[in-house]
Amino acid sequence: MKVLRQGKDIVNIEITSNQELKSFKSRNPELTPAFIYLESNGECYPDEKWVDNPAVILGWWVYSYLDILKGGVGQGICFMEGAFDIDAVVDGNNITLKSEDGAISWIVSKEELGKALLKALNKASCLFYEMELEDIADGFNETAKLVRESM
Repeated sequence: MKVLRQGKDIVNIEITSNQELKSFKSRNPELTPAFIYLESNGECYPDEKWVDNPAVILGWWVYSYLDILKGGVGQGICFMEGAFDIDAVVDGNNITLKSEDGAISWIVSKEELGKALLKALNKASCLFYEMELEDIADGFNETAKLVRESM
């Protein structure tokens, strides 16, 4: 298990696609895959080559983020493909992100996580526009408005 660092970590949500993934056409556009993972100080979770369904999981993550900002417990940050779940616990202005498998334990500010979500939603929107899935891209833009309003 990695040791919890002192101070705050910077978290990024990386989302990218390549030509092979862009050419993948699912019968259900919400299940269109992309590389998506969390990164902090060079650590990637679950993995820097993790492929999942951003149209689904980004919605889950935003719901959880907005819920914990309102005082709820959220549902953490989970991935659709595989058993990779991260508990998100608020402590003042910080959120502790701790994976259930013990691989990561990061402390980030609420604002930092909100910024990472916005960045990921914007990237996802662009990727889905490129893939001619405008309805999903528009959904990311609407969700980004909710996050901006909460900050």
